[in-house]
Amino acid sequence: MILLSPAWAWAYRPFVSTDAAVAEPKECEIELGYFNLEHTRHENTITTPSLVLNYDFITSWEAVAEFTVEACARCASFVLSYGLDMAVSGSVTRPRGFHAAGGTCGIKESGKPDLMLIAADVPCAAAAVFTTNRVVGAPVVVNRRHLAATAGRARAIVCNSGVSNSATGAQGLRDAQAMCGAVAERIGCAPDEVLVSSTGVIGRLLPMPKILRGIEALHGRLGRGPRVDAAAAAAIVTTDLTTKSASRRLRLGGRTVSLGGIAKGSGMIAPNMATMLVFITTDCAIAPRPLQAALREATRASFNRISVDEDADRIGRAIVNSPLVKTALHGGDPNWGRIVTAAGYSGAAIRAERLSLAIGGMKVFERGSPVAVTATRRLGALMRRKEVTFTLDVGMGPASVEWLGCDLSRDYIAINADYTT
Repeated sequence: MILLSPAWAWAYRPFVSTDAAVAEPKECEIELGYFNLEHTRHENTITTPSLVLNYDFITSWEAVAEFTVEACARCASFVLSYGLDMAVSGSVTRPRGFHAAGGTCGIKESGKPDLMLIAADVPCAAAAVFTTNRVVGAPVVVNRRHLAATAGRARAIVCNSGVSNSATGAQGLRDAQAMCGAVAERIGCAPDEVLVSSTGVIGRLLPMPKILRGIEALHGRLGRGPRVDAAAAAAIVTTDLTTKSASRRLRLGGRTVSLGGIAKGSGMIAPNMATMLVFITTDCAIAPRPLQAALREATRASFNRISVDEDADRIGRAIVNSPLVKTALHGGDPNWGRIVTAAGYSGAAIRAERLSLAIGGMKVFERGSPVAVTATRRLGALMRRKEVTFTLDVGMGPASVEWLGCDLSRDYIAINADYTT
């Protein structure tokens, strides 16, 4: 997972493009762009800072007006340019200072999107956490080197899907570096200011001619807004049944800051993110070191507690990893004995006579004995909900932990049974 945050300017923050999603509802914000003086042999041209007015009518909808004035000393001309746009909330380009693009370069035989690019207007504080697997792909090796070389700074992220660039040896490292170099050449930064990701089939080399042509095409389509964000999210998925994106806006230190993110990951998230990818952008003013600390702490309590294919912590892991619990959840079967059994083989020092279990708030097991449930239809309905909560009290003290899991469906088996064919 990679998180980017632009650098902070204390006095006035020039922007590079029309800025959206920064005003609160019924609030107007005024921003200034660059002041520019252009001197040629025969004339001086002054361009005043661009003026942007953002007015938020309701949450996620804004009117954005931009004005620019140019004055030419020699020809005594005066030019006023303006524009009006509407903006809605998105994901990775919702925070100020970021552009993105997603598209198809031909990696996937299906013809589906397979290449994504996120670029920042200025160098960013960057933080990342990676899988704990000792066998990692070339992009992980390259990203660790780049973050160390730049002391936690980056300008762009490029990601392909369809081929993971894992178990590809020295050629894989060269290909990952080549992707970074191609992006750096187009946005005007050093190659080690670019981070790279790949996801897909293991053990295959990247089709570099296709990817390099794709990077050039994506650079020309960099933009902002929900459509761009949706295209970027679609370009990083593999077996996912849907794209994953989110954004949040909050007041922090008296200022409005935004966060946006896209993710992929369906069949292989555990242990500790495995092949999951997440890219997050924010316009919060924060340095690399505290950004890394914040990301690591947030990951510990969220992504590293998600299980798909794999003590209170031990008990939670055992329950969400249990194939029998997963299949019961898929079928909407309130077979709660599977949950208690999973807790028993977790390795935690528990005592059966202290265990209590509730499904969706309904007690089914209390202090080692089953509870006579008369509302069986309601219990079945609770198990068929999109989100089901199992609350297991082990009776060992005040500590608590939360784990996130999912069902095990026929589609999951089909997807992973013929992944390469």
